[in-house]
Formats: sequence, structure tokens, C-alpha cells
Amino acid sequence: MNPEYYPNPKEFNPSRWDGWKVLVWSRAIHMNPEYYPNPKEFNPSRWDDYNAKAGTFLPFGAGSRLCPGKDISNLQTSVFLHYFLLNYRLVCVIFSFLNLNHINPTL
Repeated sequence: MNPEYYPNPKEFNPSRWDGWKVLVWSRAIHMNPEYYPNPKEFNPSRWDDYNAKAGTFLPFGAGSRLCPGKDISNLQTSVFLHYFLLNYRLVCVIFSFLNLNHINPTL
């Protein structure tokens, strides 16, 4: 396979690729700073009030190549969160008021 890069989609000539299968590399989309600022930085708060552009988040693929485990994965995540929240008491903690200087970790 000889991949070609088209920075300007208007230059793309679909008739040139008749009969070819085109694959989308979702990692290239997910790591593109144009869609996700600082993609290599771990920042969970980036998703607060984030408006994704259509077609830029493909965790399970798309179209005929959609992951067959998508629904079971979503169900398992929901069940996990249900039991996690059911068996634990969640408390809001403000870390600035905690004094952790007395803790000495040892092996």
C-alpha cells in the first residue's frame, strides 16, 4: 500500500481510486492537534464543555468495520459503574485541607 497525503481535501481525486478500499487511521485523527489540543498530554478536564467535530472521535471504528463488541463494552462499563457507585460512598474531598506529612510509605 502506498499511502498518499492530501493536506487539502479539494485536491483529492476520487476517480483515481476506483476499486480501491480506503481505510481511515483513527489514531491519526485522535492525535491531531487541529481537533484535540495537546493530544499527547493527559488532561481529563479537556472533555469539560468540549464540542467535538463530527467524525473526529472513532473509538469503535465506523461503517462496516464497526467493532462488534461496541454494545457489550458499553454495557459492561455501565454495569461496572453501577456496582462501583453502589458499593462505595463517594465523598467530596478538598485536598488543600489534608495534611499528609505524617504518612511514611514503606515496603
